[in-house]
Amino acid sequence: MIYNLSLKIRISKIQVISAIVFLCSIDIGYIDDLVHVLPKIVFLIRLFLIMIFFMGLCVKSYKKNFQFSTYFLLLTIVFFFISIVTIENGGSFFEFSKQFSMIYLIAIFIETYRKDDAIFSILEIWKSLLFILILLDWVSMLLFPSGLYTTIYTDNWFLGYKTERFVFYLPFAIISGFLSLKKHNRIGINTYFTMILCMLALLYCKGTSIFFGMLIVFLLFILLDIGIFNKKINFILNKSLSVPFVLSIYTVVNISLLNAISSKFLDYLLVNVFHKDLTLDTRTLIWQSCFQLIKTNKFFGKGFLTYQNYQYYTSNLYATSAHNMLLTLLVTGGFFLLLCYAVIIFLTVSRHVYMNNKYSNFSKVLAIGVVSMLVVGVTSSEFVFSEFGFIFFSLGTIDLKILYEMGDE
Repeated sequence: MIYNLSLKIRISKIQVISAIVFLCSIDIGYIDDLVHVLPKIVFLIRLFLIMIFFMGLCVKSYKKNFQFSTYFLLLTIVFFFISIVTIENGGSFFEFSKQFSMIYLIAIFIETYRKDDAIFSILEIWKSLLFILILLDWVSMLLFPSGLYTTIYTDNWFLGYKTERFVFYLPFAIISGFLSLKKHNRIGINTYFTMILCMLALLYCKGTSIFFGMLIVFLLFILLDIGIFNKKINFILNKSLSVPFVLSIYTVVNISLLNAISSKFLDYLLVNVFHKDLTLDTRTLIWQSCFQLIKTNKFFGKGFLTYQNYQYYTSNLYATSAHNMLLTLLVTGGFFLLLCYAVIIFLTVSRHVYMNNKYSNFSKVLAIGVVSMLVVGVTSSEFVFSEFGFIFFSLGTIDLKILYEMGDE
């Protein structure tokens, strides 16, 4: 009786802490505009939480022979590297810290519980909170069909403009699939249903790339389910999610798109098939400016750039970012940061290849999330330094054996 009571109290405590970490790790522009002082307050709380969790990990490492994951150590190196480059180039270390601290808080929290079965409760809470945010986004679309508020763009709803909302939609889909595997050993019908609703919302907000990003997840989830019973489909999925295939396709697509102006075939696709302006709403002009920035420091980049920095360097009002994940990495940290990011992708995407089948599907779900993120990253920088931009990599460090055994209880 005492054991059961203590277990319930422990889980309740984990759920509360999980909710606090989640709320301190998100940034919603609409709420920030309503309460201007909120981002600064949340940032201070975030720093305090990071310090507490880091001290806890150090004690854990000393007393219980706990080892930090390779990913977490690499992420820490990335933080210090970008910080140094940003300061050296006269950039805003404060703005970078404010942005990257969201990523780091999520990473250090998962690092703390990656070998603890409490990770299940954490993901359940995050899934519920993500769904609440997505519901609020849907409600804002229904109540304000032409947009909730106006910036340089007009189609802004609760979770922002087009790709801004995908930072919440994609983690929701992946975490849902992850938890569904734990409960049912397959992707549940509820996950598919909510994903269809998400895709309808993404179509409504005219987000072409994010719609295709979610569609890819949906289709690969179906293949994952079929692959559980069909070895040929499972083999095809394994090859499709292999690191060489993913990075090769991603590189080819990026190079092709970044050279779209000189390609008549791509010109035809953009204008006649995707009904886009040849400049992809001025993106190719922004990309050309970014290439000039990269040339000034190919190996270490310019450091973290705010949207004002991008507007200044490109002389373009719509250049709030590089609008391409690859270019953002190169502009920020040059080839060194690009190499670190490639290693992080390898650590996550390659895991399912070396695992027993009963564990590999968990890792495949995360790999699917990475693939979708890369697809959207061809024409958007939203995921690079967003709050959930590294969550799939963080989840890739957890003890999959614990999760699977919980599913057997």
